[in-house]
Amino acid sequence: MVILILISINFLGKSGVENNEPVLNENKINESVNSSTPEKDKNLIPEDKNPELKQNGSELANISEKKDSQTPIVAVENPVKTVEHGKLSVECLPWADVYINNRKIDTTPIDSLLTFSVGEYNVKLVHPDYPEYVSKIKIEKNKTTSIKVLLESLVGYLKCNVFPWGEVYVDNVFLGQTPLTKLTRLKKGNHEIKIKNPGFPEYVGNFTIKGEDTVEINFNFGDRKFSIANNN
Repeated sequence: MVILILISINFLGKSGVENNEPVLNENKINESVNSSTPEKDKNLIPEDKNPELKQNGSELANISEKKDSQTPIVAVENPVKTVEHGKLSVECLPWADVYINNRKIDTTPIDSLLTFSVGEYNVKLVHPDYPEYVSKIKIEKNKTTSIKVLLESLVGYLKCNVFPWGEVYVDNVFLGQTPLTKLTRLKKGNHEIKIKNPGFPEYVGNFTIKGEDTVEINFNFGDRKFSIANNN
């Protein structure tokens, strides 16, 4: 029995050598295949799941923010426009409320000069017994603009004599029935006069006030004569 086993082994060994067929080890094949394909390092952790990388990233962001916060902020300097001024002197007799661009500033007499920025302004002087004085002025740098107004120069007076009598209207304003005991103050310029009497036809005429003058009108309903005398 022992002899038969030995003969069988010897026969198998020879047949393997004669066929020259190498016997490959399966484990070695697997090792060779695996060695040719690089393996990923199992120790590598994705960045989004790595707390250390996340921390380092946030620290870098914080450093960047700190650098930005430490950068000085420089304000943009706009050039300051210099406002230039001038002076205004106002004198008005007998007196008047002074309005600049429709805003009341003061009432004359005004002892001190008024200061305004350079430019053009509308000036109005108001007195209840006189027509308004209106003018445009120009304020210049470091200069004084002066206004001197005598309100009497803005008006004249009317004296009216009517025979036998009449109701007097000037510019459609009823002045009274003659004889008129007082002179009527009127602003200088052209005016219309109407004289009415129920027994005669109405008279309509015109006259002019030059300022600081007195106009005397004489009218007779009987002969319709009308005359004007100007007394300066």
